[in-house]
Amino acid sequence: MKLKDKRGETLLEVLVGLLIIVLVMIMLPSAITIAAKFNKQAKDKDTSTMMQRATLISDAKITVSYTFNGNNSVAIPVNAYESEGYYFYDFK
Repeated sequence: MKLKDKRGETLLEVLVGLLIIVLVMIMLPSAITIAAKFNKQAKDKDTSTMMQRATLISDAKITVSYTFNGNNSVAIPVNAYESEGYYFYDFK
């Protein structure tokens, strides 16, 4: 019994498909890296804009407590700011 339908994938079609897959796999990591860089730039710009609009509340201190062979605490001086109902700080 002979096959009447001889359609199928040729070697060229398989190679073109593999080429497309390889190109996508090569471009994907660089696209992710570029997106991460743009995300960091946007975050930095957002922080910068927020700091420009913020008003200094007062000098403040954050107390960090930790336990390791006893109770210890450390006071870290910071600048506290308020902007649009949000409070944030930066280290001196």
